[in-house]
Amino acid sequence: MGGLCRLATSAVPSAKPFERGLAAEAQVRYTAELMPNLLLILAALFALACAAASISPPTRISLQPEQVERCQSTLLLDEPPAIASYWDAQTFRDDPGQIVANWYSPVLCAMGEAPLALPDEIDSLRFRFLWIRSFDPPISVRIEKDGPRVVLYATQLESPREDYAPGSVTRRESRELSPREWENFSRTLSQSDLWNARSAPHTCCDGAQWVFEVAEADRYHVVDLLSGGDLRPLGEAALSLSGLEPTDIY
Repeated sequence: MGGLCRLATSAVPSAKPFERGLAAEAQVRYTAELMPNLLLILAALFALACAAASISPPTRISLQPEQVERCQSTLLLDEPPAIASYWDAQTFRDDPGQIVANWYSPVLCAMGEAPLALPDEIDSLRFRFLWIRSFDPPISVRIEKDGPRVVLYATQLESPREDYAPGSVTRRESRELSPREWENFSRTLSQSDLWNARSAPHTCCDGAQWVFEVAEADRYHVVDLLSGGDLRPLGEAALSLSGLEPTDIY
């Protein structure tokens, strides 16, 4: 059809007036017939572009290596804090001065962990368990679910240092969870009623803080408990999947 159109157009200058009129009429009719098809093609390309944009992975907050190194050598509870708190003021119960937030934030930063962001997709979930022990290495276990794919990221720092700085990363583990593993963990998460749990005030210095975060769609929740409280089974479930095999669970 394109060749016929070019042939008709190239013949116009040497044709008779009547024939030129027929050629022009044919070209107009051809253009009119082609236009709806062009519009359909453009609409299809636009739809494909929109679909590709909607399934792009969400933008993740990343930490710069120099920032992580700074956090690893930062004295915990130092004033002023080395980094901005990961949480808004008064997120934690009985912590108006953000002492707890300024304690936990450098630990997560030293691990290379960014603030837990809300997922963009409907069938997505973010979960993180931060385990800070007085006499043993801090550990974090983050689980990210996007559709049917579930990936676990676990990080362990060195044992608590004498200068109370978080220290360097000693182990990292990451793997995709099987459907059965996710089903079991999801059941434990549901049974824990994490969304309705509340933090407990800090009453002692030594022990272990169990910090749970969860985010999905347009909501986020964090719970801070000594030794896990009622959420202990949820923390233990995350640890069992991490591959870190920690001892002295307290």
